[in-house]
Amino acid sequence: MIVYGATLDTPTIVKACNDKAKHNVRLAQLEDYYEGNQAILQRHYDDPTKPNNRIVVNYCKDIADFITSYVVGQPVKVQAPQAVLDAMAANDEQAELQDVVHDMTVCGFGCELFYFDECGEVHYDDIDPTECIVFYDDDLKSHITGFVRMVKQPDETYDVTVYDATSVWTYKLNAALSQLTLVEDAYEHHFGDVPIVFYPNGHDMQGNFEQVIPLQDALNKVVSDSVNDWESFVDSYLVLENMQGTTQDDIAAMKANRVLLTDPDSKAYWLTKTADNDRIKTLQDDLRGMILELGNVPDLKDITGLSVSGEAMKFKLTKTEIQASRIERIVTAGIMRKVLLLSNVLSLTTQLEAVDVEIEFTRNFIMTGEEV
Repeated sequence: MIVYGATLDTPTIVKACNDKAKHNVRLAQLEDYYEGNQAILQRHYDDPTKPNNRIVVNYCKDIADFITSYVVGQPVKVQAPQAVLDAMAANDEQAELQDVVHDMTVCGFGCELFYFDECGEVHYDDIDPTECIVFYDDDLKSHITGFVRMVKQPDETYDVTVYDATSVWTYKLNAALSQLTLVEDAYEHHFGDVPIVFYPNGHDMQGNFEQVIPLQDALNKVVSDSVNDWESFVDSYLVLENMQGTTQDDIAAMKANRVLLTDPDSKAYWLTKTADNDRIKTLQDDLRGMILELGNVPDLKDITGLSVSGEAMKFKLTKTEIQASRIERIVTAGIMRKVLLLSNVLSLTTQLEAVDVEIEFTRNFIMTGEEV
């Protein structure tokens, strides 16, 4: 969550924490859909004997995982002062970027927090999006002025840590989100700026599958109801017309012998609901196609054949590449800020050589024929 043009005073922090708690409802839904905890699982019928399959065909996870892997599945190459590269390697930079881009594709933003461990070594970690509140100024080119991390505790209270460009404060927020109590006085963090890197997934900060959630729900329902119809067909009623004298013993004998004798004016047939299987399949395919299209990922069934040319592959990956390029620009800016923060703190004890920072991404996709 972002707060613009506000100071880091107590009333502002309390209000921001209240707004963040409300905003986390949306983030929880996005995380649920990624994990497969989707609306179809909550469907119930009053009649317990009625088939009620609840099948999740989880394209939300596919979309987020595909784009994450496509952008940062291959190691990102960074050229920077050696001390900075050593610090990045010690923090498993490639795994960090995977976590950050994953948060961007699922929750709409990612965030890394910098700190010193008990041995005085500099570290940074991807922070749970539900804990992050970022403060910006009102300038045309907005700058980060503060950061608040609110971590919910088992007793429903919150540990709140506040950062600005020089210092860190620790607070306790009560369960009612109304009273903020200072726990630890301010101390300097020595990073020369607010010690975070923020990665917004565009101005609207939406997850990459957020727009397709209604289509995902529709697909789950169509697939589940198709299986329900099949179960209903298997459990169809046998109609015995003009055979009122049939007894339970007669039915048992029919089941055992697999033979049914009828009079000339009587007949037997199954009472079933006619299902248009072709139409159902078409609907499933249409929903699946719309999900992939709006999720900006390719249909791998169409591009895994060895006969697909490199040019055709490029065309099918156009929308994915547009999304990937946008994420790449955001991550590039984040890495540049990361190098700056590390340089600020490492330069206090180490003479850093002058190196032009360069960043290179490699798309993670197996090509057939020509390369992209």
